[in-house]
Amino acid sequence: MPIVPILRWLSRKKILYSKIIGIIIVWSLAIEIIQFCINKITQYPSHLTDVNDVILNVFGGILGIIFCNIVEVKLYWIIVKIQKFLLNMEIQNEHV
Repeated sequence: MPIVPILRWLSRKKILYSKIIGIIIVWSLAIEIIQFCINKITQYPSHLTDVNDVILNVFGGILGIIFCNIVEVKLYWIIVKIQKFLLNMEIQNEHV
Protein backbone atom coordinates (compact mmCIF):
# COMPACT_ATOMS: atom_id res chain seq x y z
CA MET A 1 0.00 0.00 0.00
CA PRO A 2 2.75 2.58 0.65
CA ILE A 3 4.01 2.21 -2.91
CA VAL A 4 0.85 3.86 -4.29
CA PRO A 5 1.34 7.32 -2.74
CA ILE A 6 5.07 7.10 -3.40
CA LEU A 7 4.51 6.44 -7.10
CA ARG A 8 1.59 8.84 -7.35
CA TRP A 9 2.89 11.85 -5.44
CA LEU A 10 6.69 11.62 -5.49
CA SER A 11 7.21 10.98 -9.19
CA ARG A 12 7.81 13.82 -11.60
CA LYS A 13 5.14 12.61 -14.01
CA LYS A 14 1.67 11.67 -12.90
CA ILE A 15 1.47 7.89 -13.14
CA LEU A 16 -1.87 6.35 -14.09
CA TYR A 17 -3.52 4.06 -11.58
CA SER A 18 -3.57 1.20 -14.09
CA LYS A 19 0.23 1.39 -14.34
CA ILE A 20 0.49 1.46 -10.55
CA ILE A 21 -1.59 -1.73 -10.32
CA GLY A 22 0.69 -3.32 -12.93
CA ILE A 23 3.78 -2.31 -10.95
CA ILE A 24 2.25 -3.77 -7.78
CA ILE A 25 1.49 -7.07 -9.53
CA VAL A 26 5.00 -7.33 -10.98
CA TRP A 27 6.59 -6.32 -7.65
CA SER A 28 4.54 -8.89 -5.70
CA LEU A 29 5.28 -11.65 -8.19
CA ALA A 30 8.99 -10.81 -8.08
CA ILE A 31 9.04 -11.03 -4.28
CA GLU A 32 7.24 -14.38 -4.34
CA ILE A 33 9.61 -15.74 -7.00
CA ILE A 34 12.62 -14.60 -4.97
CA GLN A 35 11.19 -16.30 -1.87
CA PHE A 36 10.61 -19.50 -3.85
CA CYS A 37 14.18 -19.43 -5.21
CA ILE A 38 15.63 -18.85 -1.74
CA ASN A 39 13.64 -21.82 -0.43
CA LYS A 40 14.88 -24.06 -3.25
CA ILE A 41 18.52 -22.96 -2.98
CA THR A 42 18.79 -23.17 0.80
CA GLN A 43 16.45 -26.15 1.23
CA TYR A 44 15.17 -24.35 4.30
CA PRO A 45 11.51 -23.28 4.08
CA SER A 46 11.84 -19.97 5.89
CA HIS A 47 9.42 -18.11 3.60
CA LEU A 48 6.22 -19.50 2.21
CA THR A 49 5.42 -18.79 -1.42
CA ASP A 50 1.70 -18.16 -1.66
CA VAL A 51 -0.58 -16.72 -4.33
CA ASN A 52 -2.67 -15.16 -1.56
CA ASP A 53 0.20 -12.75 -0.87
CA VAL A 54 0.00 -11.44 -4.43
CA ILE A 55 -3.80 -11.12 -4.23
CA LEU A 56 -3.64 -9.30 -0.91
CA ASN A 57 -0.86 -6.99 -2.14
CA VAL A 58 -2.98 -6.04 -5.17
CA PHE A 59 -5.98 -5.49 -2.88
CA GLY A 60 -3.81 -3.29 -0.65
CA GLY A 61 -2.75 -1.36 -3.74
CA ILE A 62 -6.39 -0.81 -4.68
CA LEU A 63 -7.07 0.44 -1.15
CA GLY A 64 -4.05 2.73 -1.54
CA ILE A 65 -5.50 4.12 -4.76
CA ILE A 66 -8.81 4.79 -3.03
CA PHE A 67 -6.94 6.50 -0.20
CA CYS A 68 -4.96 8.64 -2.67
CA ASN A 69 -8.15 9.67 -4.47
CA ILE A 70 -9.78 10.73 -1.19
CA VAL A 71 -6.72 12.71 -0.13
CA GLU A 72 -6.39 14.37 -3.55
CA VAL A 73 -10.08 15.37 -3.55
CA LYS A 74 -9.92 16.69 0.02
CA LEU A 75 -6.71 18.60 -0.63
CA TYR A 76 -8.11 20.02 -3.86
CA TRP A 77 -11.09 21.50 -2.02
CA ILE A 78 -8.84 22.85 0.72
CA ILE A 79 -6.68 24.51 -1.91
CA VAL A 80 -9.72 25.99 -3.66
CA LYS A 81 -11.04 27.36 -0.34
CA ILE A 82 -7.68 28.92 0.48
CA GLN A 83 -7.51 30.49 -2.98
CA LYS A 84 -11.02 31.92 -2.60
CA PHE A 85 -10.17 33.26 0.86
CA LEU A 86 -7.02 34.95 -0.43
CA LEU A 87 -8.90 36.36 -3.42
CA ASN A 88 -11.55 37.82 -1.09
CA MET A 89 -8.80 39.32 1.07
CA GLU A 90 -7.26 40.99 -1.99
CA ILE A 91 -10.64 42.36 -3.10
CA GLN A 92 -11.31 43.77 0.37
CA ASN A 93 -7.87 45.40 0.47
CA GLU A 94 -8.48 47.07 -2.91
CA HIS A 95 -11.70 48.69 -1.64
CA VAL A 96 -9.99 50.21 1.38
